[in-house]
Amino acid sequence: MSILENYRIPPTVCPLCGATADCASIDCKREPKPGDIVICIECSSVNQFNQALALTRLSIKVLTELRANNPKFNRDLTKKLEALRLARGWGKQ
Repeated sequence: MSILENYRIPPTVCPLCGATADCASIDCKREPKPGDIVICIECSSVNQFNQALALTRLSIKVLTELRANNPKFNRDLTKKLEALRLARGWGKQ
């Protein structure tokens, strides 16, 4: 797994849980950009940055299509969600 870089973003709110975020961690050496898919660190919802880098909820339909049509995306997302779950103590390590 690659090392994550942290970047400041304009304060934004998770559309699912309402948690405020002002930074994003990304595993490719570039700043976050509109269209990037991100996971809320508080509730694990899968969201996407809009043009203003505000979080928008990714629809189940779009997420399902992404996972079905892009095996690498699916593997990476699954690994990141599992790592977040384990870090919270939500499962056996």
